[in-house]
Amino acid sequence: MWLPLTTANLVGFAFGMMLVYPAALGAFLLLFPAALALERRSVQLRGIDAFPLALLALYAMLMLLAPTPSHHDATDLIHRPFVLLYAITTIWTVALAVRWLSRKGAQGAQRTLQTVAIATAVALPWIWSSAAEMARPKFNWGRQFNAYTVDRDLVFAAAFVRARSSAGDTLATTRLPSSYMAVDLPTVLAALTSLGMSITTGPGRPERAR
Repeated sequence: MWLPLTTANLVGFAFGMMLVYPAALGAFLLLFPAALALERRSVQLRGIDAFPLALLALYAMLMLLAPTPSHHDATDLIHRPFVLLYAITTIWTVALAVRWLSRKGAQGAQRTLQTVAIATAVALPWIWSSAAEMARPKFNWGRQFNAYTVDRDLVFAAAFVRARSSAGDTLATTRLPSSYMAVDLPTVLAALTSLGMSITTGPGRPERAR
């Protein structure tokens, strides 16, 4: 669905795009610029150090230009690449911090590491107590699976199939629900066996492959 091209819609869209970055990067949205600032004298913005910045710009272009898939979920092609953006930003932040520590000499690096160790020890109780909550899905449709457990018999069946499979095997299943379901038995079985899979809604009618 296209929104009318009004000033309010454009401002709202731009504001929404800006909110994507803190949602995707979290604390690294602050840590990465801080690491750049620490290493501003040696950062090669025309070289490899520009890669995370290029990804940030490309992600903005993706949000602007990505097509809407056939199932009409405009966010489907946008939320998936953020994993790469997060990983690259994290790696570059750590690399820049290590480079900065290496210039401080052994004594400076040791003091910094001691500070990080103390801060980690102080934060550990909070992290431990809130780890379970942080692991739960935050998106609306995912909350219904907070208490989802895989049937024990299905785990045994998948282990049986996997133990007797070899490279190149394909497992065929049927009885796929005709209506949309985020989690169904054929999908769970495919995930547990790690085999190539043909899932059908009926005899001889392949619906999708995994």
